[in-house]
Amino acid sequence: MIFGEKMKRLIPVILIIMFPSVLTAQARISVGVICSANIGLSNFGEKYGTDYGGAAFLFFSPSSVADLTLSVGYNKWEKDNESFTSVPLLVGFRYYYDLKVVKFYLPAFLGLHFTTKGFVEPTAVVDGSIYGGNEISMSHEYFGFGLGLGVLVPLSSKLYLDISTTFNSIAATESNLNYIAINGGIQIGL
Repeated sequence: MIFGEKMKRLIPVILIIMFPSVLTAQARISVGVICSANIGLSNFGEKYGTDYGGAAFLFFSPSSVADLTLSVGYNKWEKDNESFTSVPLLVGFRYYYDLKVVKFYLPAFLGLHFTTKGFVEPTAVVDGSIYGGNEISMSHEYFGFGLGLGVLVPLSSKLYLDISTTFNSIAATESNLNYIAINGGIQIGL
């Protein structure tokens, strides 16, 4: 179930992190969206390769050098008859270094990945009847975290081009599922 026990434990953490900045009168709020090219690493990469994803962000800026973030995304890998999807719900932090022309940032985030692993059975024709072809899927919730490096390029006073790369790890039962995401999108100040 999407709001399982892990989610119930994560909600108070999200509120504790986000609530103080919402109460701060000078806190700025921004939203953003990104598209991602996700490159699987080691065994995960061998099994699923490279595919796509995206995320929507909410940023709380209590100061000019830091943001608290809340994001929800969608990532999918598909190869041969197998697929793997992840819907990450993450809280995080961005630290900025402003060069006036651009802003570099270091993001760190953690949270839950709601995953689904799917497999399509091979089909066979026996005496004119088709067998197989059924889709089998399993869903799980896993803890995940990530670190990265990004840059915000101002397009106007409240609109930024957001380009970043992040290392992401999903702590699955069998082994960590690691991937690199190359992200591009926009951030808009409200």
